[in-house]
Amino acid sequence: MIDKLLAEIAILKVKKNSGNSSMNPASDLKPTAKTNLREKSGKKPGGQQGRKPGNLPKMSDAPDQNIQHRPTVCTACGKPLDGIQGSVAARRQEIEVPQISALVVEHQQMAVACTCGCNNLGTFPDGVAPGVQFGKSFEALTAFLCTRHYIPVKRVQEIYKGMLGVSISTGAIGRLMRRMAKRCEAAYADIKAEVKRAIYIGADETGAKVNGEKGWFWVWQTPTVTYIVFAMSRGFEVIEEHFPGGFPEAFLGHDSLAAQFKTVAKAHQMCMAHILRELKWNMEAYKCKWSEQMYDAVNLAWKLKDALTPGQHGSHQQWVMDAEEHLTQSLTIDIPAKNKKSLSLKKRFIKKRDAVFQFLYHPEIPPDNNGSERAIRNVKVKQKVSTQFKSQQGAIDFATTRSVIDTAIKQGSNVLDALRDAA
Repeated sequence: MIDKLLAEIAILKVKKNSGNSSMNPASDLKPTAKTNLREKSGKKPGGQQGRKPGNLPKMSDAPDQNIQHRPTVCTACGKPLDGIQGSVAARRQEIEVPQISALVVEHQQMAVACTCGCNNLGTFPDGVAPGVQFGKSFEALTAFLCTRHYIPVKRVQEIYKGMLGVSISTGAIGRLMRRMAKRCEAAYADIKAEVKRAIYIGADETGAKVNGEKGWFWVWQTPTVTYIVFAMSRGFEVIEEHFPGGFPEAFLGHDSLAAQFKTVAKAHQMCMAHILRELKWNMEAYKCKWSEQMYDAVNLAWKLKDALTPGQHGSHQQWVMDAEEHLTQSLTIDIPAKNKKSLSLKKRFIKKRDAVFQFLYHPEIPPDNNGSERAIRNVKVKQKVSTQFKSQQGAIDFATTRSVIDTAIKQGSNVLDALRDAA
């Protein structure tokens, strides 16, 4: 009995961190010996040979302002040089920011009396309400600051006062965000439709605090679009609500959440980065042969993926078959009953065997789910800056607007221009 308890205590001493689990690196209390799974490439640190130069400013051929610095007298004889034509000997440029001010546009309704005696009134444009309001470009800029750059509302208020001389309440900023999200709904629907047409889709979810309660942000993304939604649930009903038919023609990559596995798909792919971290913890905690063998099998398959060209994907390739055989042999290794976590992980491998090495057969499937991790990370950054979302509607608006922003980034578009287009 004492030996059993000592063994369990030894396992508990193996702390989870970002290197052997899915914990955020920021949660590591102290640096670990190896906090990631990357192996040394053998390359020297710094810029590599053949890399493209950085984005340093280039000299403009059409500067907005020219200031000529002429000599006034000859350095040899002392004669004045006024009236003598000179030439440009050298050029230097500096980039400055002009004084920024708000542009106030007044809409005037004109009254015109006809010769027949009828008094005719002009019509205000749609969307221009009585009194004073903020325009569409102001909406786009507010979303750009709050959603793209995670700036808290009170700081946006300070920016507008300091830079534009415009006083605006925090409530007004919230209303601008709501209006911007509504204007993004058409683009948001197009993004969702694009996800449905994709060959491969990465999915993920993360928790977020909303007015003191825990909610969930979900993401479905492809190399060209990102679709984010908010819900108070982490259950399968969220997937059913947004994609009721699933993805029967697409491969779905995820982190092995049960709700994701319930989604209809052509095939599923588990994230091997998560699997490697789990195996690493098992190796550290139990030091059993199975964990080491499985780690080598998964690592080998990942290296094969990096070596394969699109034309080499397929079960007919001998090296792919060797990787499958390596995995099969690893799953036959016995695990001691005390290694409960290892037994649970092995059971998942056996049950979801078809979702392990799909990436070896299809070039469009990555072995990891890093694209989804990057997409969902924005929620964590926003929460880190602002602590929480004040309302569920605010979280929904963030998901809508952020989907348009992330899609613009993936497609190489200017984010602010994309928001202005949506507005």
